[in-house]
Amino acid sequence: MTAGRDYLRSLWAGRRPLLALLVWSTVQTLPTLATGRLVAYAVDEGFLGGRPLLGLLTASLVPLTAVAGSVAARRTFRSLAAVVEPLRDRLAARVVAAALAAVCVDPRLPGERALARLTRQTEAVRGVTAGVLLGAAGLCATVASVAAGLALLSPPLIALVLPPVAAALAVLAFSLRRLLARQRRVYLAEEELSAGVESAVTALRDITALGAQRRVAEEVSALADRQAAAERAAAHLGSVRSAVVAIGGYLPLVLVLGCAPLLSDGGLSAGELSGALTYISTGLVPALHSFVQTAADSVPRLVTALQRISADETAPPDRVLSRAARQRPTGRAPLIRFSSVSFSYGAGEPVFRDLDLVILPGEHVAVVGPSGAGKTTLVDLLCGLVRPQRGTVRLDGRAPEDSGEIVVLPQHGHVFAATVRENLTYLADRPVDDGRIHRAARQVGAADLVRRLGGLDAPVDPGALTPGERQLVALVRPLLTEAGIVVLDEATSHLSPECDPRVEEALRASGRTLVVVAHRVEAARRADRVVLVAQGRAVSGTHRELLRTSPDYRDLMGAQPTGSPGGPEGGAAAFPGGGSPSAGAAAADALPAPPGPAPPAPR
Repeated sequence: MTAGRDYLRSLWAGRRPLLALLVWSTVQTLPTLATGRLVAYAVDEGFLGGRPLLGLLTASLVPLTAVAGSVAARRTFRSLAAVVEPLRDRLAARVVAAALAAVCVDPRLPGERALARLTRQTEAVRGVTAGVLLGAAGLCATVASVAAGLALLSPPLIALVLPPVAAALAVLAFSLRRLLARQRRVYLAEEELSAGVESAVTALRDITALGAQRRVAEEVSALADRQAAAERAAAHLGSVRSAVVAIGGYLPLVLVLGCAPLLSDGGLSAGELSGALTYISTGLVPALHSFVQTAADSVPRLVTALQRISADETAPPDRVLSRAARQRPTGRAPLIRFSSVSFSYGAGEPVFRDLDLVILPGEHVAVVGPSGAGKTTLVDLLCGLVRPQRGTVRLDGRAPEDSGEIVVLPQHGHVFAATVRENLTYLADRPVDDGRIHRAARQVGAADLVRRLGGLDAPVDPGALTPGERQLVALVRPLLTEAGIVVLDEATSHLSPECDPRVEEALRASGRTLVVVAHRVEAARRADRVVLVAQGRAVSGTHRELLRTSPDYRDLMGAQPTGSPGGPEGGAAAFPGGGSPSAGAAAADALPAPPGPAPPAPR
């Protein structure tokens, strides 16, 4: 059943309140019926009959009729609430049930559209229905009261008033078709803009790392322009409202005044003419104007909202981070070069001063340093998330944000309510066959997790995964991309130390440049080169070289007891914030000399 049928069924279920609404609306218009008669009597029997006091007393009764109308208005709104509130509840239940059913079938479906239907569009149906019902009931009761009053004054007046009203309503009905089409475009543009902004905000770091900021900004801007254009097109039809009111309200006034001589010859008195004009000007014109405004604004929104609520969208919407924006070059890993880079946050002390650093293609580099030294800032500069105040960062001569070469895996792996396959291939540039996915999962040690979750097509509940399991899912992703650089920023912190070498070997074997923000001693020992970040500069070299040549590095390593599982030659203990220089020096002295001359550290 469509939402439109459900809507009509809900209205039919509320037929008793609807009937009460019509009755009380009619009672509410009785003052309108009385007004014309009172004016006619005041003019004919009072002022023109030589009894001005009677005319004044009769005319004074006109505002008093509004009091009786206000009593009926209170009852009118009670009846209206009895119709629209159950309608809103029924539609809300329908939207929630449809959204839950859709997610059970395909967890990829986003929630922002269901949320828009539940809030904006369901509330639009409620508010619009209330306005349309109130306006329609009021117009029907007013036209009936005016027709009755005119018949009591002079039956020929009906022929001058009701045909223009019918013609005006016909023009309104014809124009609503175009309004419906334009309002539908407004709703679609609103949904696309909402989904686009949500997607861009969610994927902000990926967009920056892939160098897609300009393209994503253009796509979001295009969505906003489309939404604004749809709003303008719908607003341009507003002139129809004035035409409808002119035809149905002011044309009868002109006709009655123009035919006044003929009507007078037929026996219409001056008081009856004044009463007829009062019926039209104070009753018909305001009621018609109110209904036209409501109908022109609300009926297209009502129909479009019901269509959107009924929409059976089983495919996920297009994401702002489009396939084209996520394409990466497939050549060798790029050369990374920091040239005289200086960077500071605001007016604070510089994090880096004239930093020079080169990372060779395919190199495995560990970035180490005490807490707060700037390791994360170095990664952010490399990814283009921040820009240096002086100097440049280049990947094969291009700015990081324009290269599209970097995949960053942070400490907290992001997992989505989607299938296992969609989670693993989230960053993939093109469709990936199952064999490649399974190989990548085996390489990083995630094969058992994939089996335990039920296979590639099984749905994933992010809340049911441990932090380590979420990191395993994220670690598969770079192996399924063409990115030349992979940055691991504590991306294995929730995994056992034995997992680190496996992950690093898998990424190195693929020919990528691997940058690891190291928090374990072994990570530095496995790297081709270590970059020590401290005191606003970076010193690079092998693990052994830095132990021999860098007091800061010895301090960083020295708090680990020599020969312990976490010592400089030991296992996987985390780096401390500082330590004993003597222990580090002793560890350096205990190391055998490296075979052959060491390559110079790039600066």
